[in-house]
Amino acid sequence: MKHMLFVAALMAALPWGASAQVEKRVEVTKAYVPSVEGASKLAVVPDMTDTVKMRPEIDYTITPLSLVGMSSPPPA
Repeated sequence: MKHMLFVAALMAALPWGASAQVEKRVEVTKAYVPSVEGASKLAVVPDMTDTVKMRPEIDYTITPLSLVGMSSPPPA
């Protein structure tokens, strides 16, 4: 029982202890200049043969709907 009580107290105190603020200062002395050294193009051509034959399942059924018009044609 004491062990469970200790674990419960520890679990309750963990979020409080983990929320401490950390102050860190960074001094920038010059602008960052990115560079890529020693890059070379790979002479590898990927195999692009597609072996999977897919036939999509399409349903072409039409559900008829009767549309009732709200307007009537003008009298002639």
